[in-house]
Amino acid sequence: MLATKAGETFVDGVSRYDFSAEGLRASVERSLKRLRTDAVDVLLLHSDGRDLWIQNETDAIAVLREFKRPGIARAIGLSGKTIEGACQALDWADVLMVEYHSQDRSHEGLIAQSAERGVGIVVKKGLASGRLPAEEAIGFVLANPHVASLVVGGLNLEHFRENVRAAHAIVARGR
Repeated sequence: MLATKAGETFVDGVSRYDFSAEGLRASVERSLKRLRTDAVDVLLLHSDGRDLWIQNETDAIAVLREFKRPGIARAIGLSGKTIEGACQALDWADVLMVEYHSQDRSHEGLIAQSAERGVGIVVKKGLASGRLPAEEAIGFVLANPHVASLVVGGLNLEHFRENVRAAHAIVARGR
């Protein structure tokens, strides 16, 4: 699966957000060029925390739908920060990206509700930004039957390898 986000530009350690139609189109075009593709499986709106404002006061949803219609994005959704924003996105999103781990289960009800509505869930920060042991954290997230995918990264290549080993161990045990 190939996924990307639109709305944020990260340059020289600084995030800048632009949810205008022009800014979002430029963000998607940059991503497609960098990924050397003309289509992605998932296109997520990268919230800066103002989930409801972005959905209600900008053209963001309309722009994402523009990319979905011709198949440039096969699925669209929100990588949000608030439960309220994610709940509202259930009305239009194919996929939601939410934070979920053993120390923050606040989205658990929304995850179940998403499954009932056929909206996929991708979990971000499943290791609580590195504060939780990889095997324990990955196991917790993947034990939720409504989670479709977990994004696992690392601070460096060795850290990433450790996380991959932990994920393989969990999968091998059948979780």
